[in-house]
Amino acid sequence: MYFAKYGARGDLHECRRTLLTPDRGSSTYERHVFDWAITPFTAVRHALTTGFEGMYERADLVIDQGEAVNRVHKTRHPHDFHASDPAAGLTEWDVDTQYERARGKFDHLARRFMALGERPGRYLYVFEGLPYHGHVQEVLEALEARAAAEHDFRLLLVGYPEDEDQPYGALGDRLAWTRLPGHAVTGKDAADVWEGDDAAWDDALSPYRLWPHDERMVRCIDEPDAVEQTAEAPGLFGRLSGLFRR
Repeated sequence: MYFAKYGARGDLHECRRTLLTPDRGSSTYERHVFDWAITPFTAVRHALTTGFEGMYERADLVIDQGEAVNRVHKTRHPHDFHASDPAAGLTEWDVDTQYERARGKFDHLARRFMALGERPGRYLYVFEGLPYHGHVQEVLEALEARAAAEHDFRLLLVGYPEDEDQPYGALGDRLAWTRLPGHAVTGKDAADVWEGDDAAWDDALSPYRLWPHDERMVRCIDEPDAVEQTAEAPGLFGRLSGLFRR
């Protein structure tokens, strides 16, 4: 997406910084509830079939390896709670005192995601893994139930060689699936290994032309077009002033 626009002028480091860091990514692309969290497909299924009911209760959050983890749904929330004393690590007190704010953000993002199906256009939902086909069918049905007539979507599953084959062919043309060659990542710093292999992901996503739908998001990473101010363009400055609000 980035390189298709910038061509030879694209810079991989800047691309990663823009898309993957919370401060830059959130201001460039609209954030949704599954961003900056680790969510198993069973939790995705529960969220979409119940409207995120019971997905973020304080009683279900425990600390595991320095991160807040939902012990019921197995979701991990490494960016929602932060240690007040880095030397001591994340504590229950930290989770208690930060929970109200984190819960408010979660509820807001969940509502935003549930409303996404009302937006017109073509959308690609991507999940890393090849889950049980029955659960995939339920997710597809949940997405279809909330999709307006103008909201055309596909669900892409990206698995690995060790993932078990599933009878996905019977689930219709809204579903696509592929496999990466493996988990091995070379040529990256340890902090970036979680991104996966860039070339393998490029191949997995190559059949799709990916671009943000919202004009504000496009312009955040795009060079402004040369627009001549005319009487036929009301609200131009109002639109431009809102480009970087998120």
